[in-house]
Amino acid sequence: MKLTWSDTLYRLHGRFGGVFLGEVNKPEDHAVLHLEHRGAPLTLEDRYYYNGWTRSTRYLVLASCELEQPYRLTLRHRGYLEHGLDLVKPDRLLAPWPELKKEYRADTSHPEFTATVLRQASFRAALLGGPACLVRVRPCEEGRPGLHLLQVQASWSELEQAGPDSGAPKGELSFEQASQRREELLEQCARSVEEQVVRLMDLAAEARAAVTAYRML
Repeated sequence: MKLTWSDTLYRLHGRFGGVFLGEVNKPEDHAVLHLEHRGAPLTLEDRYYYNGWTRSTRYLVLASCELEQPYRLTLRHRGYLEHGLDLVKPDRLLAPWPELKKEYRADTSHPEFTATVLRQASFRAALLGGPACLVRVRPCEEGRPGLHLLQVQASWSELEQAGPDSGAPKGELSFEQASQRREELLEQCARSVEEQVVRLMDLAAEARAAVTAYRML
C-alpha cells in the first residue's frame, strides 16, 4: 500500500495529539491536522494548485502572528519550484549568510526588518536542516498591519527524498519474505516522511519566533 499524506498526519496525531480530519488506509490523499506545537497553534493541510497547464499538490504547515506593519516575505529553496515557475529572483539580502544564499532566494517588502529576522541563528538552522521548501509571510488583509499568515510548503517528492532506498537484497525471496520486506520499507519510509514533516513544523515555529522577536519600526 502506498504511503499517503493522510497516513502521515494520522501518525503525527498519535504522536502530538490535536484534531485529525481525514481517513487512513484510503487511496484518497486528503487530510487536515490542527495541533499545538512549541506553544503555538499549527494547521497541516494539503492544497491543489493549477497553473494553467498542470495540477500539483503542496503540503503546508500554517501558523499566524501579529505584526505592527504589513509585512511580506518569501524564502524559497533553489531546488523548489513554486507551481513550476521561478518566481523569486536572487538578490543581495542573503549576502551576510553565504550558506543560506547558496540554498535560498528571498523577496521581501521590508529588507531591513528581514535582515533582523534572518539574524536569528535558530531560524537559519531550521531552514538549512529541513527539506527544500518555501516559507511565506503575508498579511491576512492585504496592506494592513495586525494578523499575518505564515506558511511553510513542500512537495511530496521533497518529503520522500530522505527516505530509504529500495534495498532489494540479492537472491530470490519467498512470497512471505518479499511481503515482510515491503512492510519494512513502507514503515521506514513512513518514519522518514514523518520526521521531514516535523522539521517543517519546527521551521514554522522558528519562523514565527523570528518575525515576532523584534518590533517593526
